[in-house]
Amino acid sequence: MDRLIDTKDDVSLLVRSKVIQHHLGASEDVTNLFNNICNGVVLREFYYTDEWRKLDKYCNQFWPRILISLRRIYRSTTWKTLTVIAALIIFCLTLVQTIFTVRNA
Repeated sequence: MDRLIDTKDDVSLLVRSKVIQHHLGASEDVTNLFNNICNGVVLREFYYTDEWRKLDKYCNQFWPRILISLRRIYRSTTWKTLTVIAALIIFCLTLVQTIFTVRNA
């Protein structure tokens, strides 16, 4: 669980997603609880080690990071999404017009 929650922002995200519910008051208290829950316990083998490595490898690749940052920037509101779609359509139409103009010249 310590790998799942490191900051109060992680707790806030999990609460908003309805993954966890807490009645401790502040998110910092939940963070401290999860970060200190296994102090002194030595794990020989983490059950999800292979899955964790695969997920970490995938998330640190170039394209997934780029796609996530683009989603955060351009899909945060409906208007931004519509603006990006309109810009892509205009760009494609301009590209087609340029190709036909050069081809007929």
